[in-house]
Amino acid sequence: MKRKTVLLINDKLYGGGAETVFRENIKILSIDDNINLYYASTDKCDEKRHYTFDDSRKGIFNPIKYVHNFKNQKIMKAILLETKPDIIHIHNFYSHITPSILKPIYEYKNSNDRVKVIQTLHDYSLICHNFTLYNYSKNEPCLLCVGSKYKTAILKERCHSRSFILGLLRFLRTNNALNIHKHTDLIDLFICPSNFLREILLSEGIKEEKTLVLPNPISGKEDSIRLMKSSELFDKKKNIILYVGRLAYEKGVHELILVWKNINQICKDWKLIIIGEGKMQSYLQTLARNAYNVEFWGGLERDKVLETMKEAKVLVLPSLWFENQPTVVIEAILNGVVPVVRDIGGMKELAEKYKIIRSFKNIEELSDIIKTICVRGLEVKNTDFLNYINQIDSVESYLSKIKEVYFS
Repeated sequence: MKRKTVLLINDKLYGGGAETVFRENIKILSIDDNINLYYASTDKCDEKRHYTFDDSRKGIFNPIKYVHNFKNQKIMKAILLETKPDIIHIHNFYSHITPSILKPIYEYKNSNDRVKVIQTLHDYSLICHNFTLYNYSKNEPCLLCVGSKYKTAILKERCHSRSFILGLLRFLRTNNALNIHKHTDLIDLFICPSNFLREILLSEGIKEEKTLVLPNPISGKEDSIRLMKSSELFDKKKNIILYVGRLAYEKGVHELILVWKNINQICKDWKLIIIGEGKMQSYLQTLARNAYNVEFWGGLERDKVLETMKEAKVLVLPSLWFENQPTVVIEAILNGVVPVVRDIGGMKELAEKYKIIRSFKNIEELSDIIKTICVRGLEVKNTDFLNYINQIDSVESYLSKIKEVYFS
């Protein structure tokens, strides 16, 4: 097998969600001798294989830079000339790097027939200016831009609630990427972590052969199996319900707190712990002021989140938007935590695949689920978790599948 040079690109190196998946890809690909790996983001990193882009969202606000960062266009060209990748594997880039990198990638690909460009999608930036298929003015999911060439809903519907100017800049950025730089034409294969996202791409008009469903890599499967078999994990479990994620309206944390306040007397032996940061933190703390046993722990490093999961029994993900493949749900299962998720998007898909997950359609159903758990407990055993953990791809399985994409 001929050795290939792979260049991974993502907006950020550090953080949760897409950043966790990006780092997992780096770790997994680094162990293979047939892959010569480089990676790039807007974060600072001392690793020699890492290249740093300019962060378009830092410094003095520059509308042109927000839409198209000319500095990053030059940086991208220089990275390609120096690394000469066979595979360019993009993750997120609209927000911090900007679509300015598309032009040099196009030019490089046109001069090298062997080059393959792949993108793993973590959100809906290809389709929605808000990245979330969510209308922030109406506070509801939205599919208006799916299949539309120019995607004008952000101007007509004012679905980005902060300002018309920011909405206009997002409109220009996305349409610049799609209709000038031909984002979808450049990509040879879109990797979708969920069938839900793949169906959205097909509705957008992207050809079926340009899409592949491949769940995100998550390490820790082997350790989890060992803990489950020894029962060591369940000895640590406490009456804790967790929320882990951003503190933003579309994440639905306010609904979880409202439910918790209404059933406090029933669940007085349980604790609700909220891990994360965001623009709604102050509001949510005020909302929870009169509720018993609610703790806000702020943002934690991933290792500390996983340690907390080992002690908790339940994780609630009440998101109002179409989550793609939320990593936190799989991490919960690996740590013996029962996930409770809203019955939409990629969350619904996970609930259908892993029956240990509870799902709800509205706030009343969420309330009933939590009340039942608090009163009756959880009728689950470590063997129940083992059955589902065995369905989760191992690191080796993911490496085999991604190499098939790279080397085919």
